[in-house]
Amino acid sequence: MNQEDTIQVLDREQLLSRYKGYESVLKQSIDIFFEETPSEMERLVSSIRESNAETAGKSAHSLLNKVGTLMGIRIMKLARRLEDHLRAGELNQARALLPEAETELELFSNELKAFRQEL
Repeated sequence: MNQEDTIQVLDREQLLSRYKGYESVLKQSIDIFFEETPSEMERLVSSIRESNAETAGKSAHSLLNKVGTLMGIRIMKLARRLEDHLRAGELNQARALLPEAETELELFSNELKAFRQEL
């Protein structure tokens, strides 16, 4: 088991604390995440494949903000690494992280869906 395996996918406790008393806003934020994130991830992947570091970097930053707001700990760390590689023009390193990013985003999305249903 590597260190990433011990880090939470979704920090539910922190997320509830962040939105305490504003559960309807939390629900809206989650709904917006599910509306916007698939196209953002698609833009990130296609930009990296097209070697467009500037557009990919903007998409990575947007993804970082979205998952960070909703306490997606593992995908947030990975999105930060992607953004750092893209800002440095390291497209090959960013490209190598894509499969892991897609997997982590799916894990986070599944946990977030379950969490949303519990609200």
